[in-house]
Amino acid sequence: MPRKEIDEVYFYSPYYIVPDGEVGQQAFAVIREAIRQEGMVAIGKVVFTSREHVIALEARDKGLLGVTLRYPYEVRKEEEYFDDIPEEKLPKDMLDLAKHIVDSKKAEWKPERFDSFCSSLDADVLRPPNANARQL
Repeated sequence: MPRKEIDEVYFYSPYYIVPDGEVGQQAFAVIREAIRQEGMVAIGKVVFTSREHVIALEARDKGLLGVTLRYPYEVRKEEEYFDDIPEEKLPKDMLDLAKHIVDSKKAEWKPERFDSFCSSLDADVLRPPNANARQL
């Protein structure tokens, strides 16, 4: 199926998938290139930790990217949240200002710019006190 047909709310966890040894390399490459050339993703099922998941496979460089998908019962309906938001009449000057701000903040996606707070803490802060340390 075309990837664009899968709503992003169903995407869950990504996995890199590679062939396991020489025996499966050619079959792996054939499937990878077929879905790449057709512009499709393959849909399958996989079991992780004793639970069955639906997975979408797409060609990524020399391998595949597998993204587990949520089941429909795991995705809440957006109408439950958005239907009660009233329609607003947007003043042109406010909208123009907001668009100017958005435009001035455009940037390329660089995931390395984002870091979790805990990973940036000094190692001394996270190190437990040793046996010789005085407690206050």
